Amino acid sequence: MSNINFHSLDYLVEKMRKIGISKRLMVVFSAVILIPMLIIGFFSIQNLSNQNMIRATDSARNGLRNLDADISEQIKVFNDISYRLYLNEELKQLLQECEKINQKNTWTFSDEKQYAENKKKIGDILLSAQKQNPNILNIEIVNDQDEFVGSSSQEFPSAHISDLEQFRASEPYLQAKQSGSLPFWVNTVRQHNIFQLDRGNAYLGQHITHLRAINDQEGNTLGVIVINVSLDVFSALSHSSDVNVSEYHAVLLGDNDVVSYLGSNRNSNLLQLSQTEAKKLLAETQTPSSHVFHGQQYLVTTISCETTDWTLASILLKEEVQKDLYTLTVTLILIAATCLLLSFTMSYLVTISITRPVQRLCTAMKNIEINSDTAGYSDASKDEVGLLGQDFNRMLKRNQELIHRVYTMELEKKEETLLRKQAELDALQMQINPHFLYNTLDIIRWQIIDEEQQDSRASTMLVHFSDLLKLSTRRSQSLVPLSEEIDHIKAYLRVVEFDLDYTIDLQIFLSENALICTLPKLTLQPLVENALIHAFSGCTEHAVLQIMAKETQHDLYIIVRNNGKKIKTDDLEQINQKLQSREREEHHIGLMNVHDRIRLRFGEQYGLRLSQDKDGATEVIIHIPYTPQGEE
Repeated sequence: MSNINFHSLDYLVEKMRKIGISKRLMVVFSAVILIPMLIIGFFSIQNLSNQNMIRATDSARNGLRNLDADISEQIKVFNDISYRLYLNEELKQLLQECEKINQKNTWTFSDEKQYAENKKKIGDILLSAQKQNPNILNIEIVNDQDEFVGSSSQEFPSAHISDLEQFRASEPYLQAKQSGSLPFWVNTVRQHNIFQLDRGNAYLGQHITHLRAINDQEGNTLGVIVINVSLDVFSALSHSSDVNVSEYHAVLLGDNDVVSYLGSNRNSNLLQLSQTEAKKLLAETQTPSSHVFHGQQYLVTTISCETTDWTLASILLKEEVQKDLYTLTVTLILIAATCLLLSFTMSYLVTISITRPVQRLCTAMKNIEINSDTAGYSDASKDEVGLLGQDFNRMLKRNQELIHRVYTMELEKKEETLLRKQAELDALQMQINPHFLYNTLDIIRWQIIDEEQQDSRASTMLVHFSDLLKLSTRRSQSLVPLSEEIDHIKAYLRVVEFDLDYTIDLQIFLSENALICTLPKLTLQPLVENALIHAFSGCTEHAVLQIMAKETQHDLYIIVRNNGKKIKTDDLEQINQKLQSREREEHHIGLMNVHDRIRLRFGEQYGLRLSQDKDGATEVIIHIPYTPQGEE
């Protein structure tokens, strides 16, 4: 993965170098300036937009609450009028008498007269209630048998329901009968053909309707009070908003339609909502919400009315709410354009400060290519190009020195070749001396055999010593396979066993792969000798010496273990510390010598380390790199 990243980076760098430095710097300066500005601008705009929305929503919601309080106060007036009619015992008595007469199959003249008088009295009571508020267009009582309208006058003309059967079957009438004495309101703004004036064929329009059932003492419905209220009742109401916008609207919604437009801004055009748009607003569960009306986007905030099932909505033109946002956006664009201009200017100046010194340096290089004695680069500046020029001058000076020294070096090489040949001759000469020594030892062995007429202990010892001497003085490379070191150990033990009071059991656990691994010559012999001197001194029992190896992917760990005297833990730690610090002492010269030779050959991470196994046996661990013979 890292290689892929490096290759991608190199590829990108090569592509960028195909573009001029000035263009690269313009891109970098522009990115450094624009990216933070765009990020800051984006979050600033988002934050300002959210703040504007929150402020507009809070202000609209407060205004709607005040408006709802005014509406509740107006509604309460008509609720009180219907409630007083509900409590009017005379009215209830008259309605009960009319109901009894209606229950008769045949009316007498007296019944008809009584019914007409009662109906007129009911009309007078209703007319008296209607006079209490000028916004009442009509007031009447409807039951399943008849319709009782208010007495008509020039100032207060009465009206009647054009289709009583349809009205009695309507949901508002049935709901009023079932709700006991609780009042409720119905949006009848768009219903222009229900309540017909007694004079002419005109109908009541632009009104809302209040309904309340009137019951007797047993709870039986005597009729439903119907009050038609003009929308002018809301004309005096105003929607106050703290948001500084030129267009906002307050709308009273109910029964899936608009009830009334309340206190719209005088400077704005009256927003007309269709019935479909009104249903959509009433179905909206989230507030505030965003809606599009007549091609413009509005911020809508709604609350439920306290005294009715209707909804109050504040509709603000979103463009006006966010006008500060547009000002901020324009400001950020102007700042960005100014910064871009500055970045181009700075990139041009920086480009000149880099390219001109580089061009002078290139010219100096070309001149030296033609004439090596030409003066170098001259620049007093201490920037990177100036330092590069100084390095170039130093390189020129060193080049001259190297040219003058080249002849001397050639002579030294020739002399070194002669010395190497002489060393090879000396090595050949040295090989003759051990050969003479082998012949001499062999002559002594045969002389002893002749005198004693058999192989004695001395002659056998001379044989083993001769073998050991041959292995030690054999001409070979500085690195030998582990198998050769094992042969050397076996020969060494055969010689030293002549002078020991105990036998040594040499146990070798080595794989074929381990035996072909190379290591410095005479690595194991000093360790075995060290064990004989220190671990097995004074030993009279069976001594065990084990040599084993542990292979890893790249390294080999050779373990030389003995069952001799146990080393104290503190002494073991002290020896390991001395090995690491290379502190010399006369008691551990063999260990130090092997450790240093391994480190000099393979590196500081390799060498010797002493430890103890679980039984307390001392282990010398040799750590070397795994290098098979022939791959040194």
